[in-house]
Amino acid sequence: MSAGKIKNLVIVALALINVFLIATYAWGEAGEISAHREMIGDLCAIMRGNGISLSPSAIGDPLRLAAGEARRDESGEDAVAQAVLGACEKTGAGNISRYESELGTASFNGRGEFIIELLPAAPAAADAESSARRLLRAMGIETAAPSVSRDGDTAYAICMFEDAPVFNCQIRFDFKNGSLAGVSGRRSYPARDTTGDSISGVADALLGFLAYVKSEGIPCGAITGVDAGYQFNVNAAGTGELSPGWRVVSNTGEYFVYSGSGAIERAVSA
Repeated sequence: MSAGKIKNLVIVALALINVFLIATYAWGEAGEISAHREMIGDLCAIMRGNGISLSPSAIGDPLRLAAGEARRDESGEDAVAQAVLGACEKTGAGNISRYESELGTASFNGRGEFIIELLPAAPAAADAESSARRLLRAMGIETAAPSVSRDGDTAYAICMFEDAPVFNCQIRFDFKNGSLAGVSGRRSYPARDTTGDSISGVADALLGFLAYVKSEGIPCGAITGVDAGYQFNVNAAGTGELSPGWRVVSNTGEYFVYSGSGAIERAVSA
């Protein structure tokens, strides 16, 4: 057999192997999707059997998350203050950092909470939502989609870390007479060394939540949202953790199911 024919046979063989590998991968993916859908259906049936309505569409996509150490980010505080106040002077340090400028004042604490108050002479804001989005970019704060929601003269945004929502960190923008009057809320610190507890499966989270409401006698009748993300927990000195888990939104309130420990806590607005 000539060298040219051998070469052609090798090319055809390699092509067939590639087709086989692609088909095998696709078959495996399809099997995983089918198993996932079956598991979601079983979870919904278990909830219905316990008097709790749950639609498959209410369950968000799984994310690969891991706990990480969080430490106070003072350079981030500088960026937030400057984005809102412009050129400003840092007048206090320690657990409480303060800033002043001709536009207003700001204060930050170690738990990530801050308040920025603007003087009445602050520049007019043509549109609250677009102004909030612009400021968030300038502040260097990543937010969940939709990036900004609005309620009257107030706009809100939920913080994110590496494309996952941090549920107990929210930024609030207050407008008055067409101008920004203040910015407040809580921002999460970047996580370092994300080698702690990895996020558990949604089945573990929901079955744990079911056991919790039963043991606590909570009259839960519906679950309207189940999403993966983080909870931000630091002490007054700014040291703590970004912890992965699942937020469960029910007709009786919002809860966070921690992965690893399985602890469940009632969500508190940031």
